[in-house]
Amino acid sequence: MHVASCDAGRSFHYAILDLPAGRVAIATNATYPFVAFAKCELAATTVHTPLQFLNPPNLAGLMERPWRTLSCAELEQRVTPELLARSELDEVERRQIRHWNPRRAGDIIFNFWD
Repeated sequence: MHVASCDAGRSFHYAILDLPAGRVAIATNATYPFVAFAKCELAATTVHTPLQFLNPPNLAGLMERPWRTLSCAELEQRVTPELLARSELDEVERRQIRHWNPRRAGDIIFNFWD
């Protein structure tokens, strides 16, 4: 297993797990209690954005409250004015979204913005 803490420019921590079905990254947002699973290249020891999100494998149930494991459908939602209106983002986060123009909700939650 390879584990990396959030560092400059990355909004999430992650661990790379070697599972029988292949290598998977588990990402946790650095601010909010959100968890996502993503595809990871076989020899990778780091992850890159945009993440290729996966539906949670069987081990998703190991994450207890307050953690919320996000589905691929939630993470792949297109960013729309309606989606942003329903969010609890502050003005600084909204400014970042206008600047970086992310395509998917997952790109907002798990990003490499500076």
